[in-house]
Amino acid sequence: MRLRRDVKDRLVTGLIQLLSAEASGTSKFMISEAYLAMDNHFAAILIDNGINPTRNHLKRLELMLCHFGTLLAKHEISERSLRGLLKKWQDVRYSTARFSPNEALSCFRLSHHVIRVITEYLASKHGRTVERLEIELFKEAFGGRWLGFEEQCEYIHQVWQQNYEDLSERETGTRWGGKMLNPSNFCSIGVFAEDEVAKKILKSKEVATEIADFYQSFVKLVVHIQNIRGRYVAGSDDLPDFVLSLKLSYTGQNVKETIEDWKRFLSR
Repeated sequence: MRLRRDVKDRLVTGLIQLLSAEASGTSKFMISEAYLAMDNHFAAILIDNGINPTRNHLKRLELMLCHFGTLLAKHEISERSLRGLLKKWQDVRYSTARFSPNEALSCFRLSHHVIRVITEYLASKHGRTVERLEIELFKEAFGGRWLGFEEQCEYIHQVWQQNYEDLSERETGTRWGGKMLNPSNFCSIGVFAEDEVAKKILKSKEVATEIADFYQSFVKLVVHIQNIRGRYVAGSDDLPDFVLSLKLSYTGQNVKETIEDWKRFLSR
């Protein structure tokens, strides 16, 4: 059974927002994008079941609790936690409220859990596996999962993990501490492009290696900042307590558009 176009649109939009939240550089931005990602998945499951999702975010949450409260409760998602995330989203949207990195991470994890539950429900209803549905959504949003760079980044993560476990074992006699200290456990990388040619290029092994090199450099930057933070914060427990992202983007034009823009600029 095919997913309706408007249902899939909501799922794709929610996926993009979830990945945007994961790559955010501030707690406020992470909370904002995480809630919107979950909210679009609310809309998707409601539309799929013939329910008007409404434009009001609070009413949409009420509809979810009314029609799918049992599904959420089955997966240990409480009404209180959902209302709490909505409140934080309203705070970051309409006030100067600040939240800690840990609070933002908790919001992201809740959103990710809810999205997973909704994805599983829709996949089962429409005769798909979760993996197949996710591949469909990633393909529509980004041209695919780009496994080349994901696999290389995972290898880099494992190297960092091994190094931190070895260091922890030498200093404390246990490898467990290294698992918690490894900064790559808390780093992520996303690559976004909408041009079909660019999507194909991003799948190549050569470009995947360059993307993985960026990831490696970023993890090194995190460690470098942690080391410098040691001069300013009270104790070692506070060293990793910050949020960081690098926003790099390229927005191109074709030659004709570039010429027209320059003509308008020079005429002024």
